Amino acid sequence: MIYHLEGTQLGTAACFYAETDLDSCSQFERHSNDRMTLDKCYEYMMANPKYQVYADENPSWVLLLGDTLPVAQADGQEKKGSAISSTITAVKGKADCTCDKCTCIGQPCACDAGWTGRDCNEDIDECVVPRADNQSLCINTGKCVNTLGSYWCDCVNGTSGDDCSINPDDCNMSYIGPDGNNYTNLCHYHDPLAKCNDGYATYTCTCSPAWKGAMCDTDVDECADAAALSSPESLCENFGTCINTRGAYECKCIKGALGFNCSENPDDCALSNEFVDGKYWPNKCISRDNHYREPNCTDGYDEYTCNCSIYWTGEFCMTDVDECKVNDPYPCENNGTCINTPGFYQCDCITGTEGFNCSINPNDCENITQCGLSDPLGNCTDGLAEWWCTCGPDYTGQFCDLEMTIYRVLQLIGGKTANEKDLIKMMKDLLTNPSMMKDLVPFVIGLESEENRTKMSWSAEDLFEWIAYEEKSLNPETDLVMWNDVVLGNCFTFNHFKSNRSYLMRQAGAQGGLKAAIKLNEHEYLSYTETTAIMTFIHPNTETIFSESPRYNAEPGAQTTIQTAESRYIRLGGRYGRCVQNANEINSYYYDGSYTTDGCLRSCYQDEVFNACQCMDPRYPKDADARACKLPDRDCVDSITSKGDVTNWAHCECPLPCANSQFDSSLSMTPFVRGSAKCNNLKLKDRVNNTGCNTKGEKPDYLILSVQVPSLAVKIYEETASWNYNKLIGNIGGLGGVVCGLNMITVFEFGFFFFVQLPITLLTNRIFA
Repeated sequence: MIYHLEGTQLGTAACFYAETDLDSCSQFERHSNDRMTLDKCYEYMMANPKYQVYADENPSWVLLLGDTLPVAQADGQEKKGSAISSTITAVKGKADCTCDKCTCIGQPCACDAGWTGRDCNEDIDECVVPRADNQSLCINTGKCVNTLGSYWCDCVNGTSGDDCSINPDDCNMSYIGPDGNNYTNLCHYHDPLAKCNDGYATYTCTCSPAWKGAMCDTDVDECADAAALSSPESLCENFGTCINTRGAYECKCIKGALGFNCSENPDDCALSNEFVDGKYWPNKCISRDNHYREPNCTDGYDEYTCNCSIYWTGEFCMTDVDECKVNDPYPCENNGTCINTPGFYQCDCITGTEGFNCSINPNDCENITQCGLSDPLGNCTDGLAEWWCTCGPDYTGQFCDLEMTIYRVLQLIGGKTANEKDLIKMMKDLLTNPSMMKDLVPFVIGLESEENRTKMSWSAEDLFEWIAYEEKSLNPETDLVMWNDVVLGNCFTFNHFKSNRSYLMRQAGAQGGLKAAIKLNEHEYLSYTETTAIMTFIHPNTETIFSESPRYNAEPGAQTTIQTAESRYIRLGGRYGRCVQNANEINSYYYDGSYTTDGCLRSCYQDEVFNACQCMDPRYPKDADARACKLPDRDCVDSITSKGDVTNWAHCECPLPCANSQFDSSLSMTPFVRGSAKCNNLKLKDRVNNTGCNTKGEKPDYLILSVQVPSLAVKIYEETASWNYNKLIGNIGGLGGVVCGLNMITVFEFGFFFFVQLPITLLTNRIFA
């Protein structure tokens, strides 16, 4: 049994299984293979899109179809074909043709490939009939030879295949080189940059510029070729010598030139790096002759030459010209003395003359007004090449502008100092405005290191006679934390957040509080101090205080009692308003401890000072990396302070803390009894007449401070949401229940009235009527 791929005159094909050989049909072109299967036949048909015919199991029937058919089953054989198009043409007939080179399915005959004509007996010359794709039947210059019913290709040497399409890559074969080794091609044997071009049973080489010849095996002499040009050229610049090498060339440069083509000539005037007089110079020409005019240095090949100015001579302009001897006339006038200097000269003028050549003897006091600007008695005294101010009795200094009072102060503090100008300005300000002392003194102290400031202030030993909590003695060195503030000096905090021990408030009243005897040491105060006192700050132990914090002054010679009560404030924050949990939430905060609004405002003030003055106010805590403002910066700092309350500055946003405490305190003071103990037993008249009980004696140089709480109760003020989700649901549920209850009652009452009570009333009235 044979499967056939049949072609019709319509240019279609079919795969089918035939019981008998169809060679007798002259109307069909036959392609047969005794190993053919239905699947292979179908693959042939699908590979050629012009074939669109499928034959069913009856070899007498042929269907002309369009698109791909599904698989069909017939006579136990699997069939594959094309999908039925919109029009199906059926042709039924017998093998009644008479042609030899055809397949017959009715009339006319379908000729086999390579034949044509009514009876398919005319040979087609495939070599002259153009293909549908306009391509040659034989490629790679193969020659097409026609035969009866077919053709064949006569291939050139080096190609093969039915259509001569096979052309092995001759650049990738095996060739024996001059050294006896095998190479894929010989183009690269000498010239690694050559290109191999494949041919037919051969190859050609395209050489790089350094090689020539069929196999790129002949070296190109670049030096000779350049010299042989009609306009001879040299491949080597700056007098270099060209030397041909295998596959290239090289240049032998003269001394001083370098580079592949000797094209580089380093500037010896700039690169000589001469060491003269303990210093390196680009060249010797300017090592000494460089003050008034830079001499001309001319570059050469590994050398340079100098063109000296009139002040120097020699090969490298290193020999000085003595202008005092060679110049005529003499360079210095008015009997001035000429002194030769390296590369020039100078004149030593006599007193009263000036100018480079001593040619000027001016009136030195002409247009001089400095002497009388501050001192009304100051005047200018002319001299020879100089002038000076003669001051009145109240002023001194070069320009009579320094008050004698300030001058004497400067002498007391050691005369000349590095910041003398700043001290003078500060003292002048103090003379006009003495109240500035309270601001200037901390400003000056703020320039000292914290270590020095701590040493300048009192220690715990200097300050405390004794201190107790809950009537138990404390050790000031261990139970108090000492820290230094520029304005306040050394401060001692009980229950500080940095302390190793924490004390709790366990008892109200004097027995549960803090009590201390504090020495004042009034003899160390400045003479103009009007009031001596101990400043006491009551604050949460997590916060840091500063000079503007609320405080209470404990006076000397008395017991001061401070009673305080704590109030705590807790804010919601979030959508209910902004508050600060941690100091890291704001841009700048330079204080230790927990966040406070005052610390935020003072930190914002420091940022403003830094932006304007490039330093921070030394009187307050600052960024550790920022420079502390010095006395010359004081005016700049004062300009920021003069802007007023920081809370009104637009860019200073300092919300309240989300949680903080406040102590509301009251103060009472009881003066000490200044007489001796025996005076307590005397009557008032006897006490007044007794000089030992004189109450006008000196005040004691200490005080007693007592801090206590009247009650352990703490007031807590906490913000809560007035309307939250639970309340909303609860109220809606409650109101809904009320509304629903009213509605049910109303419906029930109306129903009872209309359907029960009213009909009964009407019936009753009718009966009794």
